Amino acid sequence: MEHLKSTLRYFKSKSALLFLIAAIPCAMAPFLVSPSSLIYIICQWQPEDYSDYAQLFSRMIGVNPHLFWIGIIGVVLIVFSYVIIFGAIDRHMRTGELNLTRFKTRFNYNFLTALRYSLALFFILESFNVVNLGFCILWARICKSIAFFYVLCALSFIILSALLILVFSLILLWAPCMLHMGLSSWSAFKMGVRQSRGHILKTGVALSVSIFPFFALMILNALVVTNAGFAYFVDVITFMFITVFYSGLMYTVYYKVMGLERMDLQKEDKNIWSRKFMKKSQGGK
Repeated sequence: MEHLKSTLRYFKSKSALLFLIAAIPCAMAPFLVSPSSLIYIICQWQPEDYSDYAQLFSRMIGVNPHLFWIGIIGVVLIVFSYVIIFGAIDRHMRTGELNLTRFKTRFNYNFLTALRYSLALFFILESFNVVNLGFCILWARICKSIAFFYVLCALSFIILSALLILVFSLILLWAPCMLHMGLSSWSAFKMGVRQSRGHILKTGVALSVSIFPFFALMILNALVVTNAGFAYFVDVITFMFITVFYSGLMYTVYYKVMGLERMDLQKEDKNIWSRKFMKKSQGGK
C-alpha cells in the first residue's frame, strides 16, 4: 500500500487542477471507446450472442455511430492532456511549483512520448478486451449451463485482469525513462523494468485497490441500475483515473526508485510546520 498512500498524498491538495485538465477530453472519449462495454456484454450475455462476433466486437468497442467524431477529438485531446500532465507533475515534484503553463515547451519535449504512451495504453486495453471477448465466445460454445458459463467468464476475466495489472506495473516507468533519460522506447522499457524491481508488487497492489471501485460500479450498473447515463459517467471517471491518477503514480514511483529528492514534499512539510507554529502562537496568546 506504500505507493498508493504516496500517490494519494500527492493528489490530496493538487488533484483538482490536474483532473480539470483531463475533464473535457475524458468526457468526450467514451463516444469512441467505452472502458465498461466488456463488463456489460458479459453481465447481459444472451445464448445467441456468440454466433455474431462482429456485432459483439462492435458493442465491445462502444462506438457511438452518430457522435463518434466527438470521441475522436477526445482521444486526440487526451494525448495533449498527457503532454501537460507529464510536465506539470514532474516540475512540481522537482521544484515544488505546480505550473500548468509553458505548453509550447512541453509540447516540443513531451509530445512524442505522450503519443507513444497513449497508443500503447489503447493497444493494451483493447487487446485485453478482445482476448476476454474471445474467451466468452469459447465458453458460450462449450458450456451447456449458463451458470458454468459465468463461472468460466469470471475466472478468465480475473486471470486476464491480473495480467493486465502486471503489464501496467511493468510499463509504469516507461514514459519517465523516455522523457528524462533520452532513451528509445525499447531501451526505456527495459530500464523501467530494471529500475522497478522490488516495486512491481507494490505497484500492482496500488493499481488493484484503486481500480476495483470502477469495476464494482460497472458490474453494479450492468446487473442492477442498467442506466446509460450512469454507464457514461463511469466511463468518464475511468478515463480520468487512467489519465491522471496513473500519471501521478508513475512519477511517485519514479522519484522513489531513482532516489530523487521531491521538493513538493519539502514545501508541504514546511507548510505543516508553519501551521502548527501559528496554532501554538495563537494558543499562547
